[in-house]
Amino acid sequence: MFRTARQAQERLVPPDPTPPRATRFRGRWLLNVGRSSLGDWGGNPDQRAAELNITRSDGAGLAWTLIHEDVEDVLSVLVADAPTDGSPTRAVLDERFVTMRVQAVGEDCFLMLVGPSRGPRMIRRLCLVDEDTLTLNDILDLDRPYEDETLVFERVSDYARVVGG
Repeated sequence: MFRTARQAQERLVPPDPTPPRATRFRGRWLLNVGRSSLGDWGGNPDQRAAELNITRSDGAGLAWTLIHEDVEDVLSVLVADAPTDGSPTRAVLDERFVTMRVQAVGEDCFLMLVGPSRGPRMIRRLCLVDEDTLTLNDILDLDRPYEDETLVFERVSDYARVVGG
């Protein structure tokens, strides 16, 4: 017999082994060039390598570091820790501060808007396709006129399992 409803629930209802959707973004992700659509880049992709490290994804905020390496070994880095309610925050893009807003879109996607609120210079969509696949789509990038870019990232480690989160 159970003494409290909580004891009964703990014994009769097994815990859900699947973490909340928000936490499933956390981890280290590497670009899979073969699965990615690089638009106008064709057979000579501008990004030879990319790594995405998401260290916080808790439903209220998203923190990440995105590192691109192009064919000329030039690195581009985006570092941010932003609330996911669309409010503005500061991020680091390469060697300068930029204004960024991140908006959760359902349970599976985030929109990232970089630039002033009156006209962002870059809009990207980050979506969780399955437990081990993320896509990053450039919706708008006024600094690079490439179209139809979809970067596919595959999980190589899961921070939630490593740190017990």
